[in-house]
Amino acid sequence: MNILFYELKKTFKYKTIQLTLWVWVFAVSVFAFSTKYYVASSFELPIATLSNLSAITMVTLIMSMSSYIWGLEIDFKTFKILKTKNVASWKFVLIKLIVGAIYTFICFFIAFLIPTFIGFIFLPQGNINFEDINMVIKKKECLSFIISIYFKQWIASMFIIALTAFIALQTKNTILPVIITFLFVTLVGKMTGLIEMNFPTLLLPINSEYILREYKYGIVNQRIFSLIVYTIVLTIINAYLYQKKDTKI
Repeated sequence: MNILFYELKKTFKYKTIQLTLWVWVFAVSVFAFSTKYYVASSFELPIATLSNLSAITMVTLIMSMSSYIWGLEIDFKTFKILKTKNVASWKFVLIKLIVGAIYTFICFFIAFLIPTFIGFIFLPQGNINFEDINMVIKKKECLSFIISIYFKQWIASMFIIALTAFIALQTKNTILPVIITFLFVTLVGKMTGLIEMNFPTLLLPINSEYILREYKYGIVNQRIFSLIVYTIVLTIINAYLYQKKDTKI
């Protein structure tokens, strides 16, 4: 637990990390204010804002932060220090995943809080109507539905964090993992039209529009479960790679 608090303090004290959060607050605010003119109720605004932010925006933010966390260890040669403290490889990799998860949670919370606040001030309360997929959420169920959307997208984002960490450990670079992960996610998105979603990550549930369609067709839990399994597998591989890196120091 002490190591976790140390990593959190070390990560969030960097001005780069703090700056990304302030930029995210600004971006979400802009999108929320510009989107409120196109929705009918306050409950629709958090979903519409997240959709307008787009999957690529969210993925890029998550993987950049994840890459930066590992890049700090590589650039400052702190792997040697951690080895002298006898920190188990699986524990260190898991802590890094948790730090990334906390940062991502903050981003999703900001993306939820700002449009929700704006919506309740400027828009009337009512049902959520998704005409393009013929789906209606009743007023009394709206808040729990929105929270479920955000929570499932946060869980799905763990896969991006683990994937970026895997690439960072392979490349020993801060920028390259962002580029590779970005290209991977983009390629996966393009493949959805060619292959009929037989592979569980062909439609990464980061964007709310994708999550809504998965809700509609009843496959959202299967998709999230698949990404959880992939995250666990990648975390185990990352622990092995980190341990191998330790032996070479």
